[in-house]
Amino acid sequence: MNKLPNNSISISVSDTGIGIASTTLEQLFKPFVQADSSITRKYGGTGLGLAIIKRLVELMQGTITVESRLNVGSTFKITLPLKEISDLPKQLNNEAKELVNQRSLNILLAEDNKANQAVLQILLEKQGHHVSIVSNGEEAISIFKHQTNCRFFDVVLMDVSMPVKDGISATTELRKLGIKLPIIAITAHAMETEKEMCLAAGMNDFISKPIRAKDLSDILIKYSC
Repeated sequence: MNKLPNNSISISVSDTGIGIASTTLEQLFKPFVQADSSITRKYGGTGLGLAIIKRLVELMQGTITVESRLNVGSTFKITLPLKEISDLPKQLNNEAKELVNQRSLNILLAEDNKANQAVLQILLEKQGHHVSIVSNGEEAISIFKHQTNCRFFDVVLMDVSMPVKDGISATTELRKLGIKLPIIAITAHAMETEKEMCLAAGMNDFISKPIRAKDLSDILIKYSC
């Protein structure tokens, strides 16, 4: 671990393992990607770990890099920005007050990306919420067709772009079914046209990727009363 002159900190982890081919390095942080197909059979794992770590690092406005040589080993380096210590007490105090005022919610998360599912689940559960996950809009609709589930959930977090049925279509259908729960769009685009589409479909609010814990808390506290 090293403190850098530009007010950031770097953490390096090295091993002397089998190494990674240069042709594979660019794909390494993508979900379900491993160096070669024999790794899962020999060592286990799903190929999600590095994708989740990358998302967490990006949420902290940091970077992660890797250097590797076959049969020599690999070095992973994470660089994270540091905040001035004088700013922290007030910020932490405000966040603590928000968490006290925010009640626990039962949240349905509709998101197709496995890495995003894992990151959002961590963020939401850390804030005290209970999370159920579906992978597309069709699955979300199926859950709400059982009337007992309508009373179980408090909020729906709905990714806009999903296979099978996207978030816009799913929201439109849920509203036709009479589902009145708050639906918050998760979108990779902050364009005004997409925001208007979300609201027109019946969504109550939206949050842009990459999602940060503070943004998530701020938007959910509006629906925790």
